[in-house]
Amino acid sequence: MYTSNTMISADVLAALGGFLITAGLIALIATVVLVIANWKIFKKAGEPGWAAIVPFYNSYIFAKITWGNGWMFLVAVACAIAANMANDFAWLFLLLSLAYTAITYWKLSKAFGHDIGFAVGMFFLGIVFFPILGFGKDQYLGVPQDALSLKNLKKE
Repeated sequence: MYTSNTMISADVLAALGGFLITAGLIALIATVVLVIANWKIFKKAGEPGWAAIVPFYNSYIFAKITWGNGWMFLVAVACAIAANMANDFAWLFLLLSLAYTAITYWKLSKAFGHDIGFAVGMFFLGIVFFPILGFGKDQYLGVPQDALSLKNLKKE
């Protein structure tokens, strides 16, 4: 038998519902901002902006403008699949995926003339730094060949 101490009050449920709705709206707004920012980044790189809204194809284009080879996005896909299949080594594939993401952001930062600090910002505060890249005056310089200098950029 339930007592009033074990039941959740209507006030708690209302507060939880309000929190979930607010969090959902914030997530929706953040997603829309990031999609528009990626659309602009793709356009600056000479790629179709609409690619930002197509699943998997947007990852292909993102890899193309950072790595020079769009199929590099399969590295992240392979890490995700391997992490789900190898439970004991899931942490290893998570680390590989994080390393791939960090290097990709570094290359994207270089491709637009920024340095490692901007890449760190994209990694930890993407909601701030991707719109800066998309809506700012930065221009796409080409695919960084070594991610260390702007000397070896390859415009495709």
